[in-house]
Amino acid sequence: MNTDFQDILNQVATEYEETQVINRWLPPDGDYTAIIEKCETGKSTSQKSTFGWIRLDCRLLCEGNPELDGKEFEIFHTTKLLFKLKPDANILSGGKHDPSQVAAIFKAAEGWIINTTISTNENQKTGQTFRNASITEVVDKADAGKEVDEAKVEAPAS
Repeated sequence: MNTDFQDILNQVATEYEETQVINRWLPPDGDYTAIIEKCETGKSTSQKSTFGWIRLDCRLLCEGNPELDGKEFEIFHTTKLLFKLKPDANILSGGKHDPSQVAAIFKAAEGWIINTTISTNENQKTGQTFRNASITEVVDKADAGKEVDEAKVEAPAS
């Protein structure tokens, strides 16, 4: 048996222990209501390219569907795909915003109830199928009576 893989993994054992497991599960295609439980941001490097990312940890609110109610999923954005990031930031901010506000806009949305659409799409060039979660509406900006600081997500003055 070739031990190259295990030898290399042993060299990065500490990094392996600290690596966070990412939840890539998404519910079936459709429209859902969910609560944004947590927002995390970070930076990653892939193939000599550095990019930023935002991950929203969400929980489905599907009282009529016990198989899905309470299940967790992620809405994930990177600076490599701004065409996906910007519409969700616009919805959360209520409109136009300065790019320097994006991380604060997403962080302020913790506890908010949103409507989201899950879809399966195909890349026209490669034929690769991918799944996507996008925000379609903010339903409620408060969680269990906790008020959200509206100043964090106001659009800049024109």
